[in-house]
Amino acid sequence: MAGLVNFPGRTMSVMRSVYGLLLLFSMAGMAQEVFVKEARFQNGHIEVISSDNFLPAPRIALVLSGGGSRGISHIGVLKVLEKAGIRPDLIVGTSIGGVVGGLYAAGYSAGEIETFFHTIDWGDMFRDTASRSNLFLEQKNEQDRYIASIRLENWQPYIPNAVTPGQKVLNVLSDLFMLAPYQVKNSFDDLKIPFRAVATDIVHGRKIVLDRGNIAAALNGSLAVPLLFSPVSWDTLLLVDGGVKANLPAGVAREWGADIVIAADVSAELRSRDELSAPWEVADQVTTIMTDRNNVKEYGDVDILLTPVLPRSTNTDFSKVDALIRAGEEEAQIKLEEIHKQLKSFEKQSARFLTRELINGHKIDSLSVLTLSRRMERWVLDGGFSKVTARYSAKRRELHYFFESYSAIDTILFQGNVYVSHHELLDSMRTKVGQVPITRILNDDFDRLRKIYHGRGYSLMEIEDVTFINGVLSIRINEGQVGRIMVSGNKKTRDYVISREFQIPRGAIFNWLDIKKRLANLYGTQLFKRVTADVRRHGQAADVEIHVDEKPSVRVQFGGKGDNDRLFQAYLELSDENLLGRGVKAKAQARVGNRDGWLGLRFRSERIFTSLFTFRGILFYSWEVNPRFWHTPYQGRYREERAGIRLLLGRQVERFGLVSAEIKAQRVRNTVEEGLFSQERTLQLRSFALRSVTDKRDRIDFPTKGEYNYWEWESGNTVLLQSQQGYSKIRLHLETYSHLFNANHVLHLRFDGGLADISTPFSEYFRIGGFRQFYGLLENERYGRQMLIVSAGYRWRLPFKILTPVYLGVRYDLGNVWQQPVLSLRTSELLAASGVSLGWETFLGPLNIAWGQNAFGRKQFYVSWGFNY
Repeated sequence: MAGLVNFPGRTMSVMRSVYGLLLLFSMAGMAQEVFVKEARFQNGHIEVISSDNFLPAPRIALVLSGGGSRGISHIGVLKVLEKAGIRPDLIVGTSIGGVVGGLYAAGYSAGEIETFFHTIDWGDMFRDTASRSNLFLEQKNEQDRYIASIRLENWQPYIPNAVTPGQKVLNVLSDLFMLAPYQVKNSFDDLKIPFRAVATDIVHGRKIVLDRGNIAAALNGSLAVPLLFSPVSWDTLLLVDGGVKANLPAGVAREWGADIVIAADVSAELRSRDELSAPWEVADQVTTIMTDRNNVKEYGDVDILLTPVLPRSTNTDFSKVDALIRAGEEEAQIKLEEIHKQLKSFEKQSARFLTRELINGHKIDSLSVLTLSRRMERWVLDGGFSKVTARYSAKRRELHYFFESYSAIDTILFQGNVYVSHHELLDSMRTKVGQVPITRILNDDFDRLRKIYHGRGYSLMEIEDVTFINGVLSIRINEGQVGRIMVSGNKKTRDYVISREFQIPRGAIFNWLDIKKRLANLYGTQLFKRVTADVRRHGQAADVEIHVDEKPSVRVQFGGKGDNDRLFQAYLELSDENLLGRGVKAKAQARVGNRDGWLGLRFRSERIFTSLFTFRGILFYSWEVNPRFWHTPYQGRYREERAGIRLLLGRQVERFGLVSAEIKAQRVRNTVEEGLFSQERTLQLRSFALRSVTDKRDRIDFPTKGEYNYWEWESGNTVLLQSQQGYSKIRLHLETYSHLFNANHVLHLRFDGGLADISTPFSEYFRIGGFRQFYGLLENERYGRQMLIVSAGYRWRLPFKILTPVYLGVRYDLGNVWQQPVLSLRTSELLAASGVSLGWETFLGPLNIAWGQNAFGRKQFYVSWGFNY
C-alpha cells in the first residue's frame, strides 16, 4: 500500500511464535483490549500511529513574547527544553519571539539558531539600499551620491511611513525559511512543529493570528516596529508589530487546545528619557506601555511563566547575544522542575491504569496506559520493529506483547533524484545495507536528505514515499518544479520589467538560491520599496508570485562638493526613474561650480525590453577650467567647453560589466582663461568608440576589494562621420583592491596607459593630475598624446574613530605624459611621486586631506569634501 512502510512479518524466534499461537488459543472467547503502535510513512517522515484506545499525551504549547533584541534569550529557553526532551506541540510567537520560534518549528535546532544570530549583521538590517553587486554598471556610479533626495508623488513631496521598508529583514527571513529542513505547503502546521505568528492589523486595529501563507512575510509583519519598519501588506490588511495588541499571545495557544502553556516573557523595559530622541524610539516606548497592560491579561492563560533576568539593554542592542542566551538558559533551568511537575500532574489526572498479575510471586501491580504508550512507541522508534501489539485481558489480569520486526536491508534505492547523486545521498545516511532499519534513525536520515537538498536551494524537495519490501528500502524523491511565474502589486511598472528578471522555464527544478539572486536583481532596479516571492504549491510544482511595492519614480536630488583645486560645486537633478512604466530613466541634471559645470538631459534603459542590451542618450553642455604647468612655473588657465550629443548601445555583462559602442557629435572650444595659452581652437568633432568596462569593487569610496578595469578605442572619422579632424586613440586602465591581513588593510595597484596618433587635437589629449591619480599635480594639469601611470598604494582603516571611521593612506606613483607618441620610453622620462592622505566617511561625502610631491620638486596640498558627480 502506498505510504505504508511494509515489512515481511516474522516473529523474533520460533519459541515466541509457538507461545503466541498457544496464547491466542487460550484467550479465545475472552474479552481483550488491543493496543497497537505501528510505523507508517506520511508527510515526509515515518510516524508512529497509535490505536484509538491510547489516551493522547498532554498537548504542550510554547509561547514566546516580543521584546526586540531581548528575545534572543528565547534561544536559551529552547536549548534547555531540547536537552530535557520536552518538545512542544505548538509554538506561538510575536515579533522576535515569532522569528526564534518559527525557525525552531521549521526544523532548526536551538544551536543552529544561536549560530544564525551570531552571524547576522544586525546593523545592516536597518539599511535597505540594494547591494552594489546587484546593480548594473551605470547604477553603481550613481548609488548614494547625493546629500538629499526627495521623491515626488503626484508632484507633491512623498513622506515614507517608516525609516526603512524592511527589505533586508525580509531577505534574511526568506533565506532562513526557504533553506529550512521543513517547508510550508498548505499551512504552518506542515512544519516540524505547528506554528502561529501574531501581528497587528492597523487597518482594523486588531490582533491577527497567521497560520498560512508566506512565513517570512508573516514574520516580517510581526516584526514591523511602527516608524522603524514599514507596515507589511497582507491581502487587505496592513501588519505591524504583534506586540501592539498581544506581545505574549498565550490566549492563542489556549484557543488552539493546549493543555499546558509554557510562556517566556521578555517584554521590553521602558526607555530612559535620554533614550527617547528618535521618532521610532518614542513609538517603541508607547508600544511597551501598551504591552504591559496586554501581558497582564494574557498571564491568565499561562501555566508556567518564564521571565529571564536580562542585562540592561534597548530593543535594538544586539551586541549581547551570548549574555541574553545565557539568561534564557538560566531561567529555563530554574523552571524545568516546575515543568516536569506540571506534566506529571496532568498525566495523573487523566491517567488510566491496567492491573497486572506478575508471574513470579503472583504480585499484583498496575501500569498506566500512558507508560504503556511510551514504552511501545520507544520499541517502534528504537527497537527495529514495524509494529508492536499489546493484548490485555482484564479478567485474567494479563498483558502480552506481539512484535513485527524489520528484516535486514539488502538494497537502498533512490528514485527521482537528479541534482544530488545516489552515492552522496547514500553516504549521508546512518542506515546502511545489512542493517535492520531503526525508525528513529530513518527519520534522522530523512532530515539529512532534506538538509542536503535545501542547503543547495532545492527548497521544494520532498520525500514522497518510502517502502520496504523484500529487503529493498525504496525512497522516492520529488525535487520540486517551477510552475507559473506571476506578477502582482505593480501599478505603473509594466509586467515585463519585472518578469524579465525571472525567465525560468516552466517545469525547471525550483532553486531558491536562483530565485533569491533574481529577487535581489529586481530590487537592484531601485524601482521598488519591497519585493517578495510567494511560493504556492500544487502537486509536484509550485507557482511563484512576485509581489512588488512601487516607489514614486519622480525625485529631486541635491549634492555638492568643495576642494582647493576646483573650489565649489552644486548639483541638482530632476528625474523619472520609471518613465512610462518601462524602467527607462530620464534625467535633467545641472552641476555648477567655480571652475567646471555640466548641464544636460540623459535617457537610459538598463535593459531594452527583455534583452540584456542597453541604450543611453545624452544631450549636454559642459565646461571646465584647467591649470597650465609644464616644465615651467604656473602659466595660467584655459577653458574648455563642449556641447553635443552621445548615443550608446551596449550589452550588459551580468551586473559587473558593459561592452558598448558609442557615437559622439560635439562642438569643442578651447580658449585662454588667464595667462598664456597657444591651443585656442574650435572644432566640430564626430567620433566612434568601442569600450569595455568591468567594475567589481565593493564600493566607490574607500573600496576594500574588487577590480575596476576598462579599455577604450576611439576614432574621429572625417569621411564617414564628417569630423572636422580625424584621430585615433586607445586607453587601458587596470585597477585592483585586495585585503592585506584583513579588510582594514588594503593594497591598491593601478595601471593606466593611453596612446593617440599625431593628428589627435588638443581637446582629446590624455590628462593627468590630482591626488586620486598623480601626487604633486593639480587635476588635469599635464596633458599629451601618450600617457603611462603605474601606482601602488596602501590604506589602513584606523582602529579608532574621529567622529567617523578614519583611513590613513600612502601611495607611490610613477608615470608621465608625452606630447608626441613614442613606442620606446626611457625610464629617465618617468616622473615619480608619492603622498600621504587621511580620509573620513561623512554623510556629506568623503572628506580627504592629502599632501604629495613629485620628482620635479612640486609639492601640493589637497583638501576635498563631497561626492564626485
